[in-house]
Amino acid sequence: MRKYGIEPLGPEAAVQAVRAYGRPVRTGMVDAADRSWTALLFLTEDNGTLLACAGWPLPLVRRPPVG
Repeated sequence: MRKYGIEPLGPEAAVQAVRAYGRPVRTGMVDAADRSWTALLFLTEDNGTLLACAGWPLPLVRRPPVG
């Protein structure tokens, strides 16, 4: 994402939270109704608790690479 000039929100904190949890997790994605943002969710294995999330603006493919 950074190659395309997009700074995602929260990926480092999400990785730390998942590592600290230390058990299998499930993932899911949620797109905003207007398709301007998407979020990657990290949930406990039973889907009972949201552990972390990261988000970024859409669309990724329409932006030229940086550099």
